[in-house]
Amino acid sequence: MKYVSSARLLLSLTKTVIWSIFRRNFAYQPHSQRSVKRQLFAAACLFVVALGITPDIHAQNTSFEVGIRAADNFGVDATVPLGPAPRLHAALYLDRVGVGTYGNWAFRLDGGPRNLRFFAGGGPEVFFEHQFDFAVAGDVGVEWAFEEVPVTIGFDWRPALRLTNGTDFHSGNWGVTARFRFGAGTFVKAD
Repeated sequence: MKYVSSARLLLSLTKTVIWSIFRRNFAYQPHSQRSVKRQLFAAACLFVVALGITPDIHAQNTSFEVGIRAADNFGVDATVPLGPAPRLHAALYLDRVGVGTYGNWAFRLDGGPRNLRFFAGGGPEVFFEHQFDFAVAGDVGVEWAFEEVPVTIGFDWRPALRLTNGTDFHSGNWGVTARFRFGAGTFVKAD
């Protein structure tokens, strides 16, 4: 059960970093280049921490995935399993400089193809490009895992409610993902 303590640590760290950035930047103030670079560095460190719990994942016969997401917000996309069905879905957005972390519940349909999985969940998004933006976003989609090669492709939608700099709803974030699977993971039907 080593992965449970690592997942709790990761979620606690994510919450602490996002809350400190949110508190410091709630009121819009123009950022210096140095401040934006520090925040981008903090976001990149958080993403690397998510990648760092890979050894814990191999013990539970599920796979850690990392790849790209081409969409309204282009970036690096990763999933970290927290069990057979729940997982942490993280994104490091490159075009609008930000981080999103989503808690997902992944599931298969009874009698459906073994490699087809659906997922739904939500979580916080933080952007730093021109001004600090904090949003709460949903994350729903479908993915297919190839058996011959360790690659998973997917299609998702991440609608978001921006809570800073004027409340706004953004529903146009549709994306296509391609991720490489690490470990001997297989899709497991949730109980």
